[in-house]
Amino acid sequence: MQFISQKEYDIFQKKLDILGKNRERLSKKLGQIMETSGSFASKTPGFNEAEDELKITNKRIKEIKDFLNQTKIIKDILELSHDEITIYSLVYTEDLNTKEKLNYYIQHDFSDSKNADYKIVTPGSPVGKVLIGKKVGDIIETKLPQKNLKLNIIEIKKEFL
Repeated sequence: MQFISQKEYDIFQKKLDILGKNRERLSKKLGQIMETSGSFASKTPGFNEAEDELKITNKRIKEIKDFLNQTKIIKDILELSHDEITIYSLVYTEDLNTKEKLNYYIQHDFSDSKNADYKIVTPGSPVGKVLIGKKVGDIIETKLPQKNLKLNIIEIKKEFL
């Protein structure tokens, strides 16, 4: 079971609404092409592109629904462990290679979140995977495409951002 805030749940629901409308539009477009082209629909310009886009849309709808079916909405941050890094953790670290302070916030994926004070990572990202379950004082290492990270976990806070 994964935890999700009401805010994130609502964002995923909005994504489903948008994807549902897109699916409806694509289905109508394909239907119109098939009505006018008959058995030659696949040779009609725009058919294959619309069909591919519909497959991608259906796949994304399924992914979001599957994810939401495996989640529990939490209303209070106190429902989460405060001793270790979980979803909705604001993690203060020091990169032991560069001595740079790096701060991470762990949340589920939605791309419109940005903050200059910390990097947003998901539980499934390379950094998120190694942070989840760790505690203050732990040292984690992971390889990223640009560099190797070796982080000392300095502080953990729980927040809905």
